[in-house]
Amino acid sequence: MDFPVQQPTSGDFALWETALRAITSPSLELSPALGKILHDGFDKVVWWKGLSSEYVYRSEDGLRAKKYRVDNNRRSTRSTTALVEDSSSTCDPPRTKYKLVSVHETPSSVQYHSECLYKQFPEEASRSLVDKMKEPPYGSLFQSIHIPQGGDWIVEAIQHGTLMAVHDGSYQPDLDPTVCSAALALGCSATGRRGVISMAEKTDEHTASNYRGEALGALLHAALMHVCTQDETSTFQPVRVGCDNMGIVKHARDYKLALPDKQKQADVIRSMRAVIARLPMALNYEHVYAHQDESRGAEDLDDMEQLNVIADRIADNQLVHSVAHSDFVASNFPDEGVRIYCNGKKVTAGARQSIYEEWGRRVAQELMKERGIADEHSFNLIAWDVVEDAMASFSTSFSTFVTKFVLHFGGTKKMLGNWQDTNKSCPSSCGQPNEDMSHITRCQEEGRAQMRTESAHVVAQWLLDTHMDEELVEGFTDYIIAGGTKQLVEVLDEDSEYLDYAEEHDRLGWDCFLEGRISLSLLEIQHDCLHRAGAYMTIKTWSKQFIHHMLCVTHRQWTYRNARTHLKKIEGRTQEDHDRVRNEVRALLAVQPEDLLPAHRHLLQFDAEALGQGSTRDRLLWLNQMESAREAKIASSRRQKQQEKDRRNTSSRRDEEGGLEDRERSNLSKRQRGGTSLAARSSSEINNG
Repeated sequence: MDFPVQQPTSGDFALWETALRAITSPSLELSPALGKILHDGFDKVVWWKGLSSEYVYRSEDGLRAKKYRVDNNRRSTRSTTALVEDSSSTCDPPRTKYKLVSVHETPSSVQYHSECLYKQFPEEASRSLVDKMKEPPYGSLFQSIHIPQGGDWIVEAIQHGTLMAVHDGSYQPDLDPTVCSAALALGCSATGRRGVISMAEKTDEHTASNYRGEALGALLHAALMHVCTQDETSTFQPVRVGCDNMGIVKHARDYKLALPDKQKQADVIRSMRAVIARLPMALNYEHVYAHQDESRGAEDLDDMEQLNVIADRIADNQLVHSVAHSDFVASNFPDEGVRIYCNGKKVTAGARQSIYEEWGRRVAQELMKERGIADEHSFNLIAWDVVEDAMASFSTSFSTFVTKFVLHFGGTKKMLGNWQDTNKSCPSSCGQPNEDMSHITRCQEEGRAQMRTESAHVVAQWLLDTHMDEELVEGFTDYIIAGGTKQLVEVLDEDSEYLDYAEEHDRLGWDCFLEGRISLSLLEIQHDCLHRAGAYMTIKTWSKQFIHHMLCVTHRQWTYRNARTHLKKIEGRTQEDHDRVRNEVRALLAVQPEDLLPAHRHLLQFDAEALGQGSTRDRLLWLNQMESAREAKIASSRRQKQQEKDRRNTSSRRDEEGGLEDRERSNLSKRQRGGTSLAARSSSEINNG
């Protein structure tokens, strides 16, 4: 085949080399190496020579090979040697071990310039199903395979419709909360043969779960079915599949539907669905009740229930084995479609929720740094997942208290001083001039120190009950009693095995410890303690309870402070009540005698010094009397003004009534005079007549 002449530039060669290194390795080596050539190339002409032969042969598809030798009549160079055809041989030499030769052939000449040894591969032997299972892309999933007779009977069972399969998952957080496992039990209803496949995966304590184990089991089955059918041309019958998790059953049945945005273990389910969609036969999923062997005998279980019991036992065994030997499969599954990573961690659930959580983590880190609570390095030392779980277990009111306390947004004197004209000093006798939230747990006032000591002993007893090392318990007890005046390194022995942890703890500081932001190193230490003691309690449960105990120490200090500030003690009143009464007395000392009625002016004739040294009850009685007297004066003044107003109104009405009577009398007089004149005139007229 002829190709157009190409003349690449040096830049083209450099780009080509960069591409080759990108798809192979920096040293241009393939790992794994290329295997057997599967298809013939486009060029049907092959130049080759024997390992010790001086002749070069030209073979073309369907034609007899031609033999060439060095042309001694033409000059050779260091890079090329001229060849000439030799017609002395008429038969094809055997091609057992030989070298491939590169030549430049033209119609008039043949020039030989390089050669390489041709690596021959033996004839491919027939491969069993187990051999195919170990090959990419699904070979990494099948961690442990126990299938008799090479597994070819599984393919035959699929073809005859006699294959049964049940998968199950396992999750044991008390053993390792970051690991889950899956197992697949297979059986043929016609031959009675059985086999099992299992795997275990290590992620993190928020990803690993029993549900993920169930999903991994479904992926195992789908991958096996694909391996069984990918190289076969036969007709396959539907396969009967069982699972004791109804959620996985629905996902396998409805593999064409879109996954919800918040779907848990979406990466495994997405991969499983993609493989099922390519299978040439149907998978008839059904729900199988778990642990039927606990209530019925083995002889009373049907085939699917027996396979479920086997899968459950194998999954448990695989999990224990993998944890003991640190042997796990990779979490990158075939056919996922897309993989999303947030902060280097693979997203296994909904992408939106994971992105929101990562964004929230970054905002929290910036806020902690801005408030001086934790810098970037210290932020990553804190077990935030545990803190989140602990906060979710608290009541709403207690969670609100923790949030306000951590953000230093509580009703301290310093905070109240931002909008009130009040004394900002600590209400106790410690002498702190500016009481803020960080002072609450550090106050060395006698009562608070005693409360802190009692809290330390409560925590110490709980730590001993939960199998913490006694040396570390004593260190924590002394550390809490010190109230932030000492570091953990100072209270531990110089040869303590926990000095490395203590340095990390002191880097986080007193506030982080008392506010429940514990380090990851402490969880590792306590996990080992629980494991050595054979305790049933998980590290997740322990960590939530430990955080609650630490926050209770803080809450007791806050409660004690509020009791001193607000709780009524002497005379049934708080210290602030006493101060308020004194301030009101000082204000009423400026009242003048004319501000009171004459009957009450004796209240101003008192011994001010005796009143100040007396009880608050006496001062409050005087205050009440003064307030009553002032109110009486105000009421009297108001009454006098009303009476004066009433008198003026009465006088005005009388004047108006008197004028009205005068007008009526005047009108009556006029009417009377007019009537007399009329009568006289009438009488005169009569007499005249």
